[in-house]
Amino acid sequence: IAQLATAHSALGDAQAAFANLDTAQRMANRLGFRREEAEDLTLIGDVFGEAGDDRHALDYYARALAATDSLEAPEERGNILRSVARAHAHLGNARLAMQRALDALDMHRRGGFRSAELDDRLLLAELAQVMNASDQSTAHLRAAKVLARSMRTDMATARVALTEAEVALGAGAPRDALRALDGARESL
Repeated sequence: IAQLATAHSALGDAQAAFANLDTAQRMANRLGFRREEAEDLTLIGDVFGEAGDDRHALDYYARALAATDSLEAPEERGNILRSVARAHAHLGNARLAMQRALDALDMHRRGGFRSAELDDRLLLAELAQVMNASDQSTAHLRAAKVLARSMRTDMATARVALTEAEVALGAGAPRDALRALDGARESL
């Protein structure tokens, strides 16, 4: 049911996505499937976020975090924290967003979840740029590049280049943005 909801969300039908996710979440709750319930609550938060309602998204992310309290699911908890960070960033709470993203990074680093760590680093680079902390942004981008090289995938390299270009544009440096994209042309 959750996959059906994700498809509806991707098609722009938030109402159908919410209906399917609500059904999936209630079913998981009734059956005692805590992991699935947490995933469904997270997806509901994501749909609210995509619809621009970050306050409701935060409510569902809080419920998802509570649902993972009894689970051994550090990667999922870190992913939810990253979603919380994005929601706070959209609401203009940059400092709180930065703290939640750092919490996610810590959790993912300790667990060895490299792809999730890369996502955290890229978000942190963007948040630092918004906060006019270019040294921090550069440090996170540098760490992301090292991580992407160790992962040896075009997708990781491309994601770093795209974020580096976005950060450069945010800093008013279009030539640096072009340089970042040119350097990853094959991966892109």
